Amino acid sequence: MRLLIYSQSQSQRGISLIEALVALAVMAFGMLGIVGIQSSLRYNSDVSRNRSESMRIAQESLELARAYSVVGAGLAPKVGFDDLVSQAPADVTGYITNTTYSRVITVVDAPAAALSAVTGPSVPELVYVPLLKSARVDVSWTDRTGSAQSLRVSSVIHRSPPELAGSLVVSGAGTSVQLPRGRHGSIPPAAVDQSDGTSSLAPPGAPPDVRWIYNNTTGFITQVCSTVPGCTSVTALSLQGIILFATDASQPTSTESENPPSNAFSVSTGITQTDPPIGPPSTTEVAAPQCYTQAAPASPATTRSLEYVCLVNVLSATRQWSGLALLTGMPLAVSIADHSNTTAYRVCRYTKVRSNAAVGSGTPALTNADHPLQYESVKQSLVNQNYLVIRAGDSTAAYDCPEDDPLTPFVEGRTWHHQPAT
Repeated sequence: MRLLIYSQSQSQRGISLIEALVALAVMAFGMLGIVGIQSSLRYNSDVSRNRSESMRIAQESLELARAYSVVGAGLAPKVGFDDLVSQAPADVTGYITNTTYSRVITVVDAPAAALSAVTGPSVPELVYVPLLKSARVDVSWTDRTGSAQSLRVSSVIHRSPPELAGSLVVSGAGTSVQLPRGRHGSIPPAAVDQSDGTSSLAPPGAPPDVRWIYNNTTGFITQVCSTVPGCTSVTALSLQGIILFATDASQPTSTESENPPSNAFSVSTGITQTDPPIGPPSTTEVAAPQCYTQAAPASPATTRSLEYVCLVNVLSATRQWSGLALLTGMPLAVSIADHSNTTAYRVCRYTKVRSNAAVGSGTPALTNADHPLQYESVKQSLVNQNYLVIRAGDSTAAYDCPEDDPLTPFVEGRTWHHQPAT
């Protein structure tokens, strides 16, 4: 037997401690770089967010300044152009942010310029007012590293009457009566365009077959049509509006004037025409006006407003009329001071002027569209000639026609005594 014994020499290989430490050091340096990038990204993202928020604060401050309500000094809560002044540094509130912003508003008036000539008590004089204001908004804050940051936005605010914003919807022809429907603005919205230069209206409260035909360009009524006798040519203007009711047992408030709470009851409308004279058609006289009023619904149905519309004939030569519009069909107070009859009513008209001033008087001059007591030389159809019916009084005090609510500057609720007017 032979015994064979093999001996093999083999080297041992592995990672030494030094090599492992070197690898860990290299990896640690790499991780530090990644951590640094993440920290930088987070810081830059935070700065970007802060700058976006500060820009929004600055822009909203400028837009709020531009949203003034009147060109002079405003009566609270209205803000006027003259009320735009510099504001001291103050912390900004109302925003959910991760820091605190401080805002400074600096307003500087441009040199005053002559705006217009007005007539004073004795002699004309020029009014000098600043037409421009330069506005600068500085917003500052402290970032996450404790460094101070700031942003500035500047603009110019022009002294322009806010109501001129309505000129944005004026047609290319430059006339405010050309509305998007392409017809005269005094034509009732309910009138149906017949695509031939005219519109047809079924007057509320009229027999179902009655139609008034309007000229889309002039707003005049040119025909009155019905099944019998057919269509008759006329030259007429319309007067239209709504009748509202605040007939509770208490004195109506300004809020109730703008949002009347009571249910309507049936009334009638009419016009006492003074010019031209009313009578059989001739060269100097015209037919009597035609007025229709929407009927109040039968119980238990209710409504809070009634529409009315009147056709007023005019002479072809003058194309105008004068007269007085009245509501009838209800007991009325004897005078403005009458409070004895608690079941009587008084009629207030929505108007810009709380007086019985004549058309053409006052500053600015009262117009027919402002709903005066007595219409004078009306030359176009009138809309929004609205009325408010209230109780005469409570047997102790006479009720007054309510004034406008100053807290709602965009809703006109001013009224004045129409029936009785004195």
